[in-house]
Amino acid sequence: MKRLIFVFLGIAFYLLIHFSLVSYENTKAHTTLNKVFVEWLEDLLKNSNIEENGFQLKLSDNLNKMNGPGVTNLGFFESTTGESDLSLTPAEWIAHGGMSADEPEVPAAVRHFYDPVGLNSGKKYLSNRGTYWEGFYSNPGIDAIEWALGDTPKGSANKWSLEKGKEYIVQAIQEKDDNKKRQLLAKAWRCFGEVLHNLADMACPPHVRNDSHAAPLGLSWGWAFGSPDPYEEMFKTSWAKEYANGEPDPNLKAQLSTFKTIREVHEALAKFTNSNFFTGETISGKQGTNVIKPLNGEKAYSSPKLENLDYDSKEFTYYKTFPSGRKIKMCKDDGYFSSLFGNRGYPYIDLECVKSQASELIPNFIWCALKDFALFMPTLSVYISNIDYSRGEIKGEVFSVETDEYKNKINYSGPVYIVIDNSNIKVECIDGKFELSVDKSKVENAKKIQAFVNFWGITYWSPTETKSDYSHLKQFFINLVFEMFEEGTSNTSSFNFDFTSKNSIVWQGNKFNYNLKETTSNTETDKTLYVEMDPFNKNYVNKIIYKHKIIYPQTEGGYDVTDTEEFEIELTQKDKIMWYSDILQWIHLDKDDIRKLLTKVQLVSKIKWLERDDKYNIIGVKTETHTYKQIDFSKDAGLVLYLTK
Repeated sequence: MKRLIFVFLGIAFYLLIHFSLVSYENTKAHTTLNKVFVEWLEDLLKNSNIEENGFQLKLSDNLNKMNGPGVTNLGFFESTTGESDLSLTPAEWIAHGGMSADEPEVPAAVRHFYDPVGLNSGKKYLSNRGTYWEGFYSNPGIDAIEWALGDTPKGSANKWSLEKGKEYIVQAIQEKDDNKKRQLLAKAWRCFGEVLHNLADMACPPHVRNDSHAAPLGLSWGWAFGSPDPYEEMFKTSWAKEYANGEPDPNLKAQLSTFKTIREVHEALAKFTNSNFFTGETISGKQGTNVIKPLNGEKAYSSPKLENLDYDSKEFTYYKTFPSGRKIKMCKDDGYFSSLFGNRGYPYIDLECVKSQASELIPNFIWCALKDFALFMPTLSVYISNIDYSRGEIKGEVFSVETDEYKNKINYSGPVYIVIDNSNIKVECIDGKFELSVDKSKVENAKKIQAFVNFWGITYWSPTETKSDYSHLKQFFINLVFEMFEEGTSNTSSFNFDFTSKNSIVWQGNKFNYNLKETTSNTETDKTLYVEMDPFNKNYVNKIIYKHKIIYPQTEGGYDVTDTEEFEIELTQKDKIMWYSDILQWIHLDKDDIRKLLTKVQLVSKIKWLERDDKYNIIGVKTETHTYKQIDFSKDAGLVLYLTK
């Protein structure tokens, strides 16, 4: 009977101990840290320019609630933990993930440690035993990061890992049905919340050192059945908001800008916390002439060391000034009779130290969470590829940008909203492409056209297509060079012609029609240049039409023997070939460009002369017409149109 009682008590204590191993306490600290991060992120971006960022956050919007499985019955083991369907906003799912990462509680308790140093023979998982009772549960031999990210064979067993979350994101992008898309996103946001739980642990000293800290009775009496850590036991959730706006460690912040994977972020934060902070039982170094060794029986970490800290003998406090500029209370050694005899006791961490350390650690968590968020959410590129105002057609694409976290392009399927001035028109995007046809006047008269995708938590916007203003371009010069075939013959005619504006261009929106008539003693010339720029895609030219008629007036013997030349060429945009360069102030087309753009070209030359009989008497006027409708592309050909202020 006694043996049965001891076994029963052992199991009971074991459960209590492992329950207390949960970092911070999952229903308070972790949910608060995740909530504060989302609030901080939304506040950071609330006044940002949507057109510059290309997205806006709606993580807390009740309109974006989505259904998914959540933990509704907390328990020690899988069999005692229950889930049911919840309807939450993305922000609420992220907060929920901060809690659910510690469920079921016993297995989670020993999986949430990561020692970047591998102090015990290179093991990065928890191998230190803080209590006798911890031996009742076999060590899974897995570290916190591989479990949270799910990027190793052991980590793949985690149903709510980063890898699973990314799978849900990819499926959500490709899913056509909006309800299914939201269900997938609910799971993805929960996964992200659990990833942030791990990140918060990497900013918590007892989770990055091989130091078990079971505390079934809390800090005051935890020593009786465990080894509670003061940072976890004394941490106050109010500090999360109090310190969220602090600047992170500048070296860590600089590192974050270079990271391309979430694993890099978590490992870097763990290294920073491990090398800069003690746990209650891993304090080591020289205290005057005394040598302080870790209380947990493990080897001492190389950093920090007491002798490398600044000691204030009046306060009995060790300080460290961080690159952030903050002076942090690391620990104290105020003994029971210090005020009388000035003796120094064994170093310890109290509430003042914990709060001081939180002021350094929380900003680092917040900024690392920002990097996690940026890497977790693939950037959806929404853009309008073509606006054909003459037909009222708008075409575009939506796809993800390839990154180290998402190595393959993901084509979006689902609703896209096209904004034409103040009206929103919903169209379906299929496999990354969307198209809208409306009355052409709606597009032609539009001042602004834009597209967006509501991804139930994030809205991705295309760049705004606004009507381009070309009115600053006042002058032009056009030069054409061709060798043309005469129709029905092998004859060719060289054509080299210039046309320069004599006065300012008058634009009619995105087009101008310039006409010039000149008369000299020898010629009468009528020249016309029509240029139509793209109204929305700045600097692209939709159409160029050039015409001229040259008359060489002449009479002979009372007969009209006037020669004429009429030329016309029309070029229409294709494949974004006709492009106006702001730097060179020209549109330059070579023969290959012209071949693709040519809609019409024609040169008609009429030559008149007197017809005479064999006695050289005038008997009439003969007209010879030469028609050229084809350019010899084997020879040089080109068009240059300068448009200048």
